[in-house]
Amino acid sequence: MTPEELKAWREQRRLTQEALGELLGGIPNSTISKWELGQRRPPPYLSQALETLDRRLKKTTRKTTGQHAGHTGRKDSTEQ
Repeated sequence: MTPEELKAWREQRRLTQEALGELLGGIPNSTISKWELGQRRPPPYLSQALETLDRRLKKTTRKTTGQHAGHTGRKDSTEQ
C-alpha cells in the first residue's frame, strides 16, 4: 500500500489519523502521519488490518442505521 493509498483509504472513511490509530490498537497519529508522508514504512500486515477494519466499520454502520444486508433503507408500501 502506498502512502497515497493509505491516506485516500482513511479519508474515504472520514477518519482522522488519530481515529485510525486508535482503531489499529493505539498507534500514535504521528506514526500514521509518517506512513502517509512516506517517511516511515507501514508494517506488512497493514493492508489486512484495513480490510478487517472495513468489515467492522460496515457492521457498525448497519447496526447504527438499522440496516442489514440487502436492506436499502427505503420504506416499502406496507411501511408508514
